[in-house]
Amino acid sequence: MERQPLDHEPAESLERDSVALDAMVRDYEAGPEIFLPSKFWKRLNAINSNWLAREGFGDFKRSVNNNDFNWMITAESPIFRRPMLTYLRILKNHPRLGLDILRFTLRRMRYRTLVKDSLESTLLEKFTYFSYLARLYLYVQANDAHGLFRQLEESPIGNPITLTVNGLTISQDLCNSYLEYEFLRNSLGDGFDEVQRIVELGAGYGRLSQLMYRLRGKKKLQIVIVDIPPALGISQWYLQRTCPEATFFTYRNFRDFAPVSFEFKAADFCFLLPHQLELLPERYADLLINISSLHEMTAPQINRYYELIDEKARLFYTKQWMFWKNPDDQIPVPAIAYPTRPHWSLIAARVNPIHPMFFEALFRVSGAGPSMGSSE
Repeated sequence: MERQPLDHEPAESLERDSVALDAMVRDYEAGPEIFLPSKFWKRLNAINSNWLAREGFGDFKRSVNNNDFNWMITAESPIFRRPMLTYLRILKNHPRLGLDILRFTLRRMRYRTLVKDSLESTLLEKFTYFSYLARLYLYVQANDAHGLFRQLEESPIGNPITLTVNGLTISQDLCNSYLEYEFLRNSLGDGFDEVQRIVELGAGYGRLSQLMYRLRGKKKLQIVIVDIPPALGISQWYLQRTCPEATFFTYRNFRDFAPVSFEFKAADFCFLLPHQLELLPERYADLLINISSLHEMTAPQINRYYELIDEKARLFYTKQWMFWKNPDDQIPVPAIAYPTRPHWSLIAARVNPIHPMFFEALFRVSGAGPSMGSSE
């Protein structure tokens, strides 16, 4: 029997989203070969597309998102050692939060991953996950230099796995996005306020882009999402629902920037397929971001994206595995393999404090800093 959408999304909504996604897929597959997915991403996209076709977008934070940067933690995970000891420390220092972990553990927790296409979780899986999430929250809260984290909550759209702490709904994505935001803001100092055009390459559903838009203050901020389908369709769907006050340049198959430039530059969010990044003016992005996707490409693809970063961006933030082997394409990708240009200057770098198998780095790509709104 065909499985019903997990959140009972209306059939007409599923059909509308499916039509938009199909158009993205057709245009993407007709694009330049250099931007077509690696074997790894062909397999992953097939799984993600199948889940979306069966269930719609309404539960994507419990399925497709777990193939991105939401970690379904187990007791054996290298980023979560000795879960009971961690829990006892939380219970001792934050007794209310410790009891909340047990309360949330008793709730239903459905999710899918590449290795688990089953909806239900065991008590141990739930206990481990919520203990890790509480630990992550406490770390971010303790290291919040700007005092903004306590103002944030995870959006219920997409049906995330969350924990309520001090009356606020928090998630892995919210915590990790704020850590990335803080790294960028602390590294740039006063220059952070000058960043008004962001291009995020491989944004997933747009978790970091949404957070940066929410924390923009009074400044004008444009965010351009560049991704492959179905991720591009999910981010467009999600950001329209979570940022209703924003203006949107939704995906369309343009091949010349000039006819759309006025509408494009006026929008708060824009959505592009990878080959359309080539159409943007030189130095259009004050900041270009890529988080955990370059390693999943072939070497020629990585090189092509670095050429575009060098051409289109003033600053480049990257967060990648220290070492990863693409299992489908059989390509090892150590950190040293990334073709960073000799004229780029390193502003800041670190081993990620939560995921030590990742490094983060921020580069100044061009000689000049961000020139707000001057790229034409």
